[in-house]
Amino acid sequence: MSLTNMFSVIQALPLEMPVFLRERGNKMYRISLYFLCKTLSEVPFTILIPLFFVVPAYWMIGLKQTVTSFFLCYLILILVGDVAQSAGYIVSAMSSTVPVALALGPAFVMPFLLFGGLFVKSSEIPVYFNWIKYVDWFYYGFEAMTINEWQDTFINCSTTDVGCLPKGTLVIESLGFQEDNFGFDLILLGVLIVAARLIAYIVLRIRVLLSKT
Repeated sequence: MSLTNMFSVIQALPLEMPVFLRERGNKMYRISLYFLCKTLSEVPFTILIPLFFVVPAYWMIGLKQTVTSFFLCYLILILVGDVAQSAGYIVSAMSSTVPVALALGPAFVMPFLLFGGLFVKSSEIPVYFNWIKYVDWFYYGFEAMTINEWQDTFINCSTTDVGCLPKGTLVIESLGFQEDNFGFDLILLGVLIVAARLIAYIVLRIRVLLSKT
């Protein structure tokens, strides 16, 4: 979901920039209005695309069979996708052309993907890279998904199952996550959405000011 949402907008501003700068030069609308309209136009896709993904995938994968867990999973997907889309706007605003945007996109997202907890446990990340997880939407999304799936879950372990963890809480802890962080993860994802959109707007505004010099 993250890569799909990010690359769906990464080409938008470089393609529209010549027209936008001309219309802005004619004082047809404010920068803030243009960016707000871009943001609002993406809302239906931000909500519907995760729904089309999660409805078949959730039950096919066999995740926790409760209505609450399903809708929480859907909410997490919306938030993670929206952060990724907001990050895509940052890259888009920084890029002068589409090839530049497509080149910057993977380089921008890869550190977040690598240190999001899926490939390397947070407890095993080197100290000098540990700061990345605090601004990493993959990390907060993965932790929230893990807690949503394994919280209040018990596993039937036989005597022959070496390394089997009988409680979902132990599974959460084995991945370096904390069960009490669920609400915190959702809040931080919301904060990252606002922060990333604000950064993208500031970068866009700077580009407009530089174009006048």
